[in-house]
Amino acid sequence: MKTRVLSMVLILAMLLTTLAALVSSAGETPNYPFTDVPEWAIGVVNTVYEKGIMNGTGDKTFGPDGSFTREQIAATLYRISGATTEGTVDELAAIFTDANKVSSWAVKEVKWAYERGITTGITAGNGLKFDPQGTLTREQAAAMIMRYIADMGISVPTDNETAIKDLDKVSSWALENVKASIAAGIITGDQNGYFNPAGATNRISAAAMLARIPD
Repeated sequence: MKTRVLSMVLILAMLLTTLAALVSSAGETPNYPFTDVPEWAIGVVNTVYEKGIMNGTGDKTFGPDGSFTREQIAATLYRISGATTEGTVDELAAIFTDANKVSSWAVKEVKWAYERGITTGITAGNGLKFDPQGTLTREQAAAMIMRYIADMGISVPTDNETAIKDLDKVSSWALENVKASIAAGIITGDQNGYFNPAGATNRISAAAMLARIPD
C-alpha cells in the first residue's frame, strides 16, 4: 500500500514539473535585447541575431525601418555561407571603380560576392561600380539571394503560388530570380499583391528574407 502511494506521489510530482515547464516555455521570449521590433517579426529577427547574421543598431534597438545597403547584403550572405576568404581594397579596385567607397568591414565580403557571381555590379560610364552604400532594392535582393542559393546548391521550393500584380515592373535582368524568390517563399508580395521591385529593402524586410534561406 505504501509503495502504491509513493508511486502515485512520484507520478503526480512529475506531472506538475512537466506542466510547469510547459507554462514556462509558452511564456518565453527570444533571447535578444531589442525593444523596437514589431511582434510579427520577432521570430525572424531572433533568427538572424542568434546566428550572427545581423546585429542591432544599438544596445536595445534593431532599427527595423532603417535602410539596408548593397554592401550589407553581401556581408550577411558571406556570414551565412561560413566563407573565410580574404580581400583587399586594391584587389577590389581591380573589379569596381568605386571600391574606395566600400566600408573596411565589407571589403572581403563584396569581393567574395562578385567572385561567386552573387553580384555582377552596376555598369556606369566607363567602368563597373558596386554602389556599396546604395539602398538595396527588392529586385536586387531577390537576385542576389537567389544567386547565392544557386551557388551554394541549396534546395528550395519551386511551387509556392502567390499572385503578384506588378511583375511587369520588374527589370528584365531580375525577373527570373524574382519569380524564383516568390516560388521559394523567400520574398513575398505585400498585402495587396504587389512585389514593388524598385522599393527599398529595410532592415526588418532583410531579416525576414535572410531568415528564410534554408540551412
